[in-house]
Amino acid sequence: MECQVLMSVLFVSRSPTQWQTPLYRYLHRHEGLDVEVAFSHYIQAPDAEIGRSHEWGPAAGHAGFISGQLPQNPLSMARWALNLALRPRYDLIVLQGWGDLAGRLLLLLTPLSPRLWSRLVIFSDSTDLTPRQSTKRRVRALLLRSLARLGVRFAVTGSLARAHLEGCGVPEARICRLPYAIDNDWVAGEVAAHAGNRRELRSQIAGVTCDETPILLAVSKLVRREGPQRLVRAFLAVATQFPDARLLIVGDGSDRGQIEEMLNGPGGERVRLLGYRPYAELPRLYALADWFVHLPELEPWGLSVNEAAAAGLPLLCSTQVGAARELLDHGVNGYLVEATMEGEKEGVSLALSTPAARRQEMAEGSRIRSEYVHYARWVEEIERLNGRAEASSRSASVLLPGSRGATN
Repeated sequence: MECQVLMSVLFVSRSPTQWQTPLYRYLHRHEGLDVEVAFSHYIQAPDAEIGRSHEWGPAAGHAGFISGQLPQNPLSMARWALNLALRPRYDLIVLQGWGDLAGRLLLLLTPLSPRLWSRLVIFSDSTDLTPRQSTKRRVRALLLRSLARLGVRFAVTGSLARAHLEGCGVPEARICRLPYAIDNDWVAGEVAAHAGNRRELRSQIAGVTCDETPILLAVSKLVRREGPQRLVRAFLAVATQFPDARLLIVGDGSDRGQIEEMLNGPGGERVRLLGYRPYAELPRLYALADWFVHLPELEPWGLSVNEAAAAGLPLLCSTQVGAARELLDHGVNGYLVEATMEGEKEGVSLALSTPAARRQEMAEGSRIRSEYVHYARWVEEIERLNGRAEASSRSASVLLPGSRGATN
């Protein structure tokens, strides 16, 4: 009996998150892929910006695919990386960046292993939005070009990340696209399940009883980088023109006190700070909202924009949001505005004055646009990367101690 031909893929990742682990489960279920994941840690470290760990719930559970934890001892980690570099047993090895020890060790060992060059894919979300010193920028560009010359490929999240790599001199042929993607199908299904309770949710959470009252929703850390102050300032500036409008902000952070002070003036009573909410609760909030808003100072991507698009919400984003380049078509499923006070005020005013029928058209536009970052795009790109040319009947063996088998 002939063995089934599989393409073997190893992901080297920091820890389970709400976007990665559903992706690994999706890929594991695909008939042509043999997926294994090497985690640096099974438990995510606390988020420094909010001072706590995220409550991802089942979304970040590591059941449903084969995984193992990387060695914690540096010497053991070095042996693992050397073994993998010199004897690659996978068709593709995808590094989720190079910020941790495992990724850096593999990059250092890459010149020693021609067999590793064409199999290694580095996942990159870097953009030119992030300020860098000129010296660091030049050194980074030299490293990227050197790796590309060896044959290493780079997977970008979107057009801004692609432009950054091309600006560093990485050839287009060495760049592929593996977008930031959340579990679109789960989000859409959960929002649909809550749609029947929309009126009750709006009353309960936003204090709104009229179906026509527009509700803006932001899911944002309450830190300067993510721009909650900018959003509140823009909303309050136009609030008198839209006396029924409401703004809900989900999230927590060190700037909460400053934002609460901003709400002491006129219109502040129509802004509600809902605090941190576990990931599983977010679909309820997407179900009651009319708009999703993100106006940060710096957001190289912004996974909450993915969620809002999958939920079928019109989007209002600034040009500082990387995800908006892929998920927002100005005038079709929302509005893209300049990251200035005037631009943000104009955007909030545009959103609040958009008729309900037009919002429904935009909502459908967001659902269609969200397919551009569906997990299925990963399957397509992985198969293209491998070319399905090196068919192999072997089954790649996890190079980790304490590996965990897939469960359903």
